[in-house]
Amino acid sequence: DRLPHRRSLSRSLWPALLALLVLAGTFLVYVALEKRIDVANKHRQEALALVDQLRRSSDELTRMARTQVLTGDARFRQAFELIGAIRDGRAPWPEGYEDAYWDLLLAERRVPGRPGPTQALQERLRAAGLTAAELELLAESKAQSDALAQREIAAMDLAATGEAGAAQAREW
Repeated sequence: DRLPHRRSLSRSLWPALLALLVLAGTFLVYVALEKRIDVANKHRQEALALVDQLRRSSDELTRMARTQVLTGDARFRQAFELIGAIRDGRAPWPEGYEDAYWDLLLAERRVPGRPGPTQALQERLRAAGLTAAELELLAESKAQSDALAQREIAAMDLAATGEAGAAQAREW
């Protein structure tokens, strides 16, 4: 009487175990893929932040040059030079170097925060895992920003020559 029951149980147990193993395997694959997606998203966010840093540094260079030309305040020329040095890896990234860093630094007339790593923005972008095509476009953008920075340096130099030069630099 018990033997047929055992065979019936045995026949239904193997498919159930197989289904459980397939379900467990599927779950493990899902977890592994989710972790890969999390890592990819983290790298994407880091890359976007660095790309935004290139845009912000270009904006900050222009703003510092214009403010220096208008006010003649040497602090803005110093900030201009420091922004370029940080971006090019000639000076360390200060602690808290983000959105309103320069506004706070110049408004409070304080020194930059503790130095962080000294690494050019282009190197940081390469380390973030951007594609070769993306890096090429960003290098072109940086080259155009650097060309603009050279014009801004010329304008600041012209403004420093006196009142006539300052008027000419403002028109530039």
